[in-house]
Amino acid sequence: IGLMYADGRGVPKDPVQGVTWFRKAAEGGDGAAEYNLALIYGRGEGVPEDDKQSIRWLRAAADQDVVPAILDLARIYLHPRDSAAAPDADRAIHYYERAAELGSSLAEAILGNIFARGVQGKPDYEQSVKWFRKSAEHGQRDGQFGLGVRYALGQGVAVDMAEARRLLTAAADQGQIDAQYALATMCEEGAGAPADRSLAAHYYQLAAEQGMPKAQFRLGRLLTKDTESRSDRVAAYKWLSLSQDSVKDSAAVLSELRKSMNEQEIAEGEQQVESWRLAHLENRR
Repeated sequence: IGLMYADGRGVPKDPVQGVTWFRKAAEGGDGAAEYNLALIYGRGEGVPEDDKQSIRWLRAAADQDVVPAILDLARIYLHPRDSAAAPDADRAIHYYERAAELGSSLAEAILGNIFARGVQGKPDYEQSVKWFRKSAEHGQRDGQFGLGVRYALGQGVAVDMAEARRLLTAAADQGQIDAQYALATMCEEGAGAPADRSLAAHYYQLAAEQGMPKAQFRLGRLLTKDTESRSDRVAAYKWLSLSQDSVKDSAAVLSELRKSMNEQEIAEGEQQVESWRLAHLENRR
């Protein structure tokens, strides 16, 4: 009933009534209701925003093994909502490990990142590889990306560029933007296999379409290498224009590209820039 009122499913939307029903269920020990009540207090929907109440109900839901609550609680300890509060990495790791034990491959990937970045001080690549491997074996794209990077850099494992590319490809094909960019760079530079300009452009474009400025720049720059192709010139203009506010080298490459373009091509490029921005704005909404 709480969800019905909160989302307006079959009844007029009424956040206050939603809170009333969620509270009844939560006080009766319903884990899902406890988690929903935590979210409500965190967002201030139907009640005043209250972090203390939000965390109280997150803990209650976590005690009943509600995995999203455990993940949220871990994230709060690692990245406190109060900017003045210090991160509590030990407690965050405790909750992430608990979520991992309950089958969360995302928690496994996050643990891999925690140990790789050395939140507790010096990086522990052995632990990082352990958790990234668990996550990757479950098909989780962030785990595949993290393990791929470890193989590329030789952190906790011997360098194996073929295995790095395999893992990065698996992650990139699931939409992992950092994997798409890393793989594209490897394809362009010939790391672990012969350079492949076409494959590099493919993966740069996947990341560029997700809005990554450095991928937009690298794709635009790559496309300028074939100035005989009208479509490549126009596409390069589009991507370099989109990246120039974030990547300082874009302006110079774009300026040089314009010298090889006629007015009609530049106008088409500008139209593609505007169309992309409008579509991207709609997707954000």
